[in-house]
Amino acid sequence: MQKGRFVFFVTLLGFLFVQAYILPSNAAAAPFATLQPGFTQEVYGTAAGFFGGLAFAPDGDVLVDQCLSGRSPLIRFDQQTTVVVNGTTVHPQVAGSPLSSNAGCGLTNHPNGTLYSNLSSGVVNLDANTGTQLLPPFGPAGNALGIAPDPQTGNLVYVGSNGTIFFVNSALNTSGTFSSVTTGNFVDGIFFDPSGNFLFLANRSPILRLTILKRDGSLVQHIPMSAEPDGIAFHAVSPKFVVTNNTNGTMTRFDFPGDDFTKTPVQSVFASGGFRGDLSQVGPDGCLYLAQEGTKFDNGTSSGNNSVVRICPGFVPPPGVAECGDGRLNPGEECDDGNITDGDGCSATCKLEQTRQVCDVDGDSDIDRNDINSIFAARGTAASSPTDPRDFDGNGTITVTDSRACVLKCTKAQCAP
Repeated sequence: MQKGRFVFFVTLLGFLFVQAYILPSNAAAAPFATLQPGFTQEVYGTAAGFFGGLAFAPDGDVLVDQCLSGRSPLIRFDQQTTVVVNGTTVHPQVAGSPLSSNAGCGLTNHPNGTLYSNLSSGVVNLDANTGTQLLPPFGPAGNALGIAPDPQTGNLVYVGSNGTIFFVNSALNTSGTFSSVTTGNFVDGIFFDPSGNFLFLANRSPILRLTILKRDGSLVQHIPMSAEPDGIAFHAVSPKFVVTNNTNGTMTRFDFPGDDFTKTPVQSVFASGGFRGDLSQVGPDGCLYLAQEGTKFDNGTSSGNNSVVRICPGFVPPPGVAECGDGRLNPGEECDDGNITDGDGCSATCKLEQTRQVCDVDGDSDIDRNDINSIFAARGTAASSPTDPRDFDGNGTITVTDSRACVLKCTKAQCAP
């Protein structure tokens, strides 16, 4: 091979290697061109309009408002149904969506099972299923953006029209000032850390920054940012971190040394190459749902319709959003055994799993001599799981009593195999 051709061949191979390394294999399909490893992303739903705040209906449907200062309708995406649009599997709207409502832009669930929204006229209470108004607006004028339930008091904390942070109680008959640190600032999304001891604010003016307040309203620190933040969420599964959804199509990750919010965090790009981002919320599945001003489809096309993007796993749902694995049977769950483990009768997403009939050890839908012999042979041993078909009485140990009880359950005469 001539030297010139050899150099060209090597150069070409190097170029192809670099291109294969830096280009994500699903770049055309992913809402973000890049996402830190260990996480999945997908388009959850798409529709016309400008998406703002998100919340969840009792059956797990995703609600997103049109980000108005009041009278904002709610788009409701059906959690139980999917359709294919431009090669992408998405959740369609339910019949009757958008729902007529008096939402603003900021929207949140509450432990009392209803929704609250930040309006220019205060805080309004809404039905989580229909979006209809339950209690009229109350409290100092809001900026229609950030609102969050206080994990310790159940109050609704929200951003006022002048950047002051106010609170109202859930009955909407008591109000007060939470903090005046950000008075005169342009604050967007807000979110409490899981303990309720710190309040995080997406602060867009006078400079771009993430602001942290103590629950007494005092300042912990302002963290300068290069991107304009909007939504905020917490990742609770190790490694723990805070993430913001930004208006330039990126997401920023904040890792605090020792999970100490008083220390300077390490910032990194969590995601990039998306459409303009807005508010975000964590669902009962521990996934982060966020608004984007556009949609990318799996067939390589894109749309000006806004989208809800889902990023999983390990994020912290706010108070009022049912969480799988908390040991309580919440709306939308078929079971909740206090963990998020598959194979124990209740799946990691709190759905009932197919289980074999008690005594039917070989799973052939008959209880016969083969099953009885298997149970007798295992006497004195521990059951393999809470759904072990050999453990008739469910006491965790396989005994002669279990085999005798199963003889009475034989489906054929004389337990014939």
